[in-house]
Parts: sequence; C-alpha cells; structure tokens
Amino acid sequence: MGCRCLNPEWWQRLRHRRGFGIHSPFAFRFITEVLNPRRGYVYYAEECVRGRNRRFLARLAAFLGGNVPVYYGPRTEALRAAGAPSAAIDDAALLVLDLSAPCPDGIPERIARGDVAVFCLNHGGGRIDPLLRAMPAGMSFRNRRSRAVLMVRDKLPRQDFWVSW
Repeated sequence: MGCRCLNPEWWQRLRHRRGFGIHSPFAFRFITEVLNPRRGYVYYAEECVRGRNRRFLARLAAFLGGNVPVYYGPRTEALRAAGAPSAAIDDAALLVLDLSAPCPDGIPERIARGDVAVFCLNHGGGRIDPLLRAMPAGMSFRNRRSRAVLMVRDKLPRQDFWVSW
C-alpha cells in the first residue's frame, strides 16, 4: 500500500514555478522573467495590454526581441492585435497555435528546422506530442493542460519542464 499524498507532477510544477530545481540558466531566466515574473515586474510592451494570454504574449515577444507572431486556430484570433502584421510560417520566429483545431501541415516541418518559439493553447490530450517529436533540440515549458511554450534552439539541450503559470 503506497501513500498517494504527494503527486510528483504537482510537486514538480509547484517547485519549478519560481525556478527551484532548475539547473539551466536559460530555463531559470525564462521561467522567472517570462512565465512567472515577480509582481510589479512589467515589460514595456505589456503595460497597455489586457488579458492574461495577451500579457504573456507581449512578454514572450519582448524576450525574443520583438518578433512578429504567426497565429493559427480559433482562440488565437482573439489574441491578434488589430492591424497586426503577419508573416509566413517559414519566416516566423514565433508561432501561436490553438491545438484544439488541427495543426497546419507546415508547422512540424518548421519546428524540425529549429530557431523558433511556439506558444500553444489547449495542448492537453496528447495534441502536443507531434510537435514535441518534431523538436530536434530545445526546451518545452508546459502547465497542466492549457498552455505550453516550445523554445526550439540548437544550442539548448532537449528538456521538458512542467511549470505552473
């Protein structure tokens, strides 16, 4: 008879939320500055944006150097700013996907080439698995079911982090 009082995934998400147990400098900085910044710590692009996902997207774009995101899926159109420019999948450095809809054909190929960041909504139920398999290198940061970020970079080791954010 085993004790089920501590769920390892729950414990890991709780610890990693503030960077505890993270040994990669890139992952620590990403978690503490983009995923879970301290209260009162605001990027300039985030000041005039409303909504949790929009604020996160502003922090992510600022962290990546102001890249223009490419949006796919029904929930992502609500995140797009009015009159925002769009780019092709091959040129995009930031992809915003709603995985409740089928993923476009070019996305796994774009991830396999590397040097891209992917913000996924509704990743639960194994819908993110094809994207994770396409990653040659890089890190994934996932919360329980709703949001995930894939940082596909050649210089980063292949690691997965479960983080509450």
